[in-house]
Amino acid sequence: LGFLGSRAFVNKYKNEFTDKNFLGLINLDRLGYDSKFLDKEKKYGNMKMYLRRKGSDGHIHDKRLAQKISDLGDNISPSIHFEIVGNQFKNSDNVSFWNEDLVALTMTGDWENDFDPKRYHTSDDFVETLNINTFYRAFQFIGGAVMSMAFGISR
Repeated sequence: LGFLGSRAFVNKYKNEFTDKNFLGLINLDRLGYDSKFLDKEKKYGNMKMYLRRKGSDGHIHDKRLAQKISDLGDNISPSIHFEIVGNQFKNSDNVSFWNEDLVALTMTGDWENDFDPKRYHTSDDFVETLNINTFYRAFQFIGGAVMSMAFGISR
């Protein structure tokens, strides 16, 4: 409903984000929605990191965070990869952060080539419909990258 939760969160904590060591929002969405059947490319593992469009305010900061996550994640879980895409992705909670000039990106399945509107956020959206292998690999990648950043481990 128009990202009401993320908007309220940003409004409540925006000053704390600027006062502290806030690297940015890493929004996770649709990490287990991965199929060959619906995928236009007919392959598994089409994962993306969406950030602001190149040349727009904040793109460089979004990309810096995305590249760090990508580099660290690739070292930890090379069986999956997230393509970095600057396309002004407006389908998730990252928008609330961008509206306040905060660094944000969304890590997700490929919205352009592998999206199932019949299942996403509907009554047919069950854990049994997820690709558990992709889901597991995505969380290895993301969790490992975030833990590496948190503990100061670099490439």
